[in-house]
Amino acid sequence: MLPAFPAAGKALPVANGVLSVSHDDLSEPFTITGNWKFRGLESKETKAWQVLPVPAAWNNYTGSPYFAGEYVFTLMLPRVKNKQLALQIPHLNEALELYANGELLFSSGNILNGEAGYSQSIVHLPSSGGILEIRFRLHNSFFRSGGLFRPIVLGYEDDLRKKYVQDVITEGMVLGALLIIALFNVFLLLNRFPQNYSVFLGLSSLFYAIRGMLSEPLCLPAFFGVADISFFYRLEYFVSYLGLAAIMPFLANVTFWDSSLKRRIQKLLITSYSVFAVFTLFLPLPFLSSSVYVFQLSGLSCMIFGLWVTFPGRVKNDEASLLIFLGAIAFLVLVSLDILALDFLSLPFRNITQFGMLIFIIPQGFALSIRVSNAYKKADVLSRELEKEVAIQTRELQKSNEKLKELSLTDPLTGIKNRRSFYEQAELNRVTCRQRNKPLSLMALDLDLFKSINDSYGHKTGDDALCFFTDLCNSMIRQTDLVARIGGEEFAILLPFAGLESAREIAERIRGELEVRSAGPGSPVPPLTVSIGLVCLEKDETIAEAIERADTLLYKAKESGRNQVQS
Repeated sequence: MLPAFPAAGKALPVANGVLSVSHDDLSEPFTITGNWKFRGLESKETKAWQVLPVPAAWNNYTGSPYFAGEYVFTLMLPRVKNKQLALQIPHLNEALELYANGELLFSSGNILNGEAGYSQSIVHLPSSGGILEIRFRLHNSFFRSGGLFRPIVLGYEDDLRKKYVQDVITEGMVLGALLIIALFNVFLLLNRFPQNYSVFLGLSSLFYAIRGMLSEPLCLPAFFGVADISFFYRLEYFVSYLGLAAIMPFLANVTFWDSSLKRRIQKLLITSYSVFAVFTLFLPLPFLSSSVYVFQLSGLSCMIFGLWVTFPGRVKNDEASLLIFLGAIAFLVLVSLDILALDFLSLPFRNITQFGMLIFIIPQGFALSIRVSNAYKKADVLSRELEKEVAIQTRELQKSNEKLKELSLTDPLTGIKNRRSFYEQAELNRVTCRQRNKPLSLMALDLDLFKSINDSYGHKTGDDALCFFTDLCNSMIRQTDLVARIGGEEFAILLPFAGLESAREIAERIRGELEVRSAGPGSPVPPLTVSIGLVCLEKDETIAEAIERADTLLYKAKESGRNQVQS
């Protein structure tokens, strides 16, 4: 729908209104070019014949905005056997009739009222050869530019269809590349890729993929037999402008460099492209068809901005900078050629603006994939380092937890078990002794007149006395026994597998040694004595009940004069 030019390949010109074709010329399809006879048609008057170049829009040469006209040339064909000669008629967005020697061979749209047709067709020519007067009658009531501005191709039907299939496959690959880039960016968005501006590249790719579906050679509206093409004509312009608007945030965010001027220009261009896109939905078709210059200049401004902001050295990722910069240059060159071709050049290719955008977008996709790859590599390295750090922190945390647990079960002054730990260990030993049918004895110990030691010598000496007594107990008990500080100057000793008599002997040794050592020469503490209550657990008796009995005996020892063992 936007201007297209002759496809690459062989071209034969019409000279002096005649085109003579030989068998050698038919070795491959060729575009009919040259100067054809033309005259404008109006309701009141038929204009004089002129000679106009084809393919081209007649408005560029006649100086008059004809809405109807006809082209004529003489075609001299060789006799052909076993093959069918044909003309390939492109999508012209106009009402068209094709005559050979006065016989109607093809029509598209309504030539009487100018209702546009939109169907690419392959039209059979007589295989008997000879001289044919080929006449194209066109009516263009919708667009300012009319005429045979797209290539008419002559060749064998099989070759034309094969070439058409090849063009469709090529275009399909182009669209596939654009859709892959769009889907790739959707994947990045769903996976919360940090460079979220890449979604704009995906949007631009999607818009230009839609445009490719609407233009040659796919022309999906024609493929599905759509009669009214005005909506799709507007849609093609609409998505083209949106594609330019979408690529702008990507270009603006792809660099480290930032400035208020860059932001202002970005907003201005995005606003302009968006306004143009909206206008395409409401602008009268004749004005819309002539706005192709605006679209080309819009693309040109977009790529100039892209070159400016992605100049090497400003791009975030050095590996991607060359791809971005070269893609912008390629698009800039092709759009410039497209603009020149509108009036001044006859180029051997078509739709170069569309392919220029593709040449720009695909490198951006590769550049983005490089960024994604680098980001995931960096994330993998960071993940491994994090795993190592977590492992180290976990080990340190385990050690800290073990230390905290040990501290929670240990008396901080004496370093022996505290009340909580003693009860836990005592309960385990009670269960074990009961299962093995062995005795379990328990002592409750209390230093005599300990408050007077604190009052007379100070709390430091009192603490030393507690540690002295702890060391003495540890030296007097067995390895299987357990000593704990229950609180203040109160202690408890658990004696597994020891009956009452064996436990009493240990208790007496502790009492006697404390009395002798604390009063001996060089003792670090004042003289100490201890009162002890001793019990052997009865059947089904709990640790709490046993301690309660031992405390009762301890108090009895205190009341009986202290420094003794009661059992």
